[in-house]
Amino acid sequence: MCQSCQRRGILCEGYVLRWTGVAARGRFAGKTIPLENPSGTVSNESGPLKGVDHGYFTSTDRLAKAPVIQKFGSAGDIEEELIQYYAHELSSVFYLGATPTESPYLLHVIPLTREVLPLRYAVAASAACHLAARRRDDVLETQSRELRLKAVSLLRSRLGDKKLSTDFGTLASIVMMVQLDLCSGDCVEFDTHVPAAKALVEQHGADKTSRKFFEQRLAWLDILRSTTSSRFPTFSSAEIKSTIDQFRSDQGREWGCDVFPCPIDLFEYVADITMLYKLQYTSADTPSANTVRQATRLGQQVRNWRPSTAYSPLTAHVVNAWQSGIILYVMRLFRLPTDDIFDVECLKSAIFGYANSVPTASRWGFSMLWPLFQAGLYMNDEQIEQREWLRQRLEMMFRAVGCRQFGIALDTLNFVWDSHEYYNSITAGELKGPLMLS
Repeated sequence: MCQSCQRRGILCEGYVLRWTGVAARGRFAGKTIPLENPSGTVSNESGPLKGVDHGYFTSTDRLAKAPVIQKFGSAGDIEEELIQYYAHELSSVFYLGATPTESPYLLHVIPLTREVLPLRYAVAASAACHLAARRRDDVLETQSRELRLKAVSLLRSRLGDKKLSTDFGTLASIVMMVQLDLCSGDCVEFDTHVPAAKALVEQHGADKTSRKFFEQRLAWLDILRSTTSSRFPTFSSAEIKSTIDQFRSDQGREWGCDVFPCPIDLFEYVADITMLYKLQYTSADTPSANTVRQATRLGQQVRNWRPSTAYSPLTAHVVNAWQSGIILYVMRLFRLPTDDIFDVECLKSAIFGYANSVPTASRWGFSMLWPLFQAGLYMNDEQIEQREWLRQRLEMMFRAVGCRQFGIALDTLNFVWDSHEYYNSITAGELKGPLMLS
């Protein structure tokens, strides 16, 4: 049984189709679930979402808070309104390319929402989740959970159909469910969805750039989740290398799409540092001299890395912040001493300087959460003004985008600061809820 269904009190068959169409127990006991037919339509068993106010976005006072939905939405289809909100407000939130309309979420996800039902409900649930967090709205929170339940059951149905289980829409649905886990802040299905999507890619290959984006996104999320948790990555070092080696230009290796704030070379260092820690050292031990040498060498390689001169000024600030954050990450994991190469105060000041050089509530600002968290772990009791600056910044980003990970990061840092205990990124990652800094 997956953790999500167990927590919700419903019968779950995981990624195997054996669904009766009716929830067995819990809040959804007796409710019918829409099943996807091979034609891509919803069966007649499904009706309107139970307990959801379908007039929510059409009331005068509410529309003032959601002008995008008022402009683009359809009063008779709340899922479509939420999808349009995602398209116009969220699809470029973490996209750093020069043209936001080229975001892979606009190009590869939104067009499929009309024909791939689990993807449709996953995107709608994500939009409702963001809005609920921004507005502290219980109605939207309930709606997001209902939509998420539909997405899970429809995905299960799709995986049971030989014609639908291996196509691009299925992979896209799973990846969007992973990102919904991230947005919601619970990550209860993360370790179910990531291995399933990875197995799908391994068995059926990848087709063109679209699919490679999702494969790379999975690897990125897998490693980044492991930097703030005790879990081992699903992708091995060899699989990571294979995944990130798929694109090259005159500048070297590149990601398939501009949604990754950390350049591909630096990401490989993050993966290597993380695996070194998890395989050879835990915080309860004293690292061996050989482990310290390996960690120091990785830190020096990150320090000596030089970014591309082709970056825009704003993207360059993000990349430089990540470079400094990775050095702080390896220092704190392995308790490396401060010296001329690894100067904590200089690295922290650099990250804060880069962060101050970009708008806080912007796609560049949102992309700095991971390095800001690494710097935050090094703040002591005397740095009151720096702590308050970081608190305000994380609160502002949370209010702007509605991703609960900003709130969890802030709660985690507050706990670490108050405890006066030594935590690194991995040991701190489970203190105030699952932390996923991406």
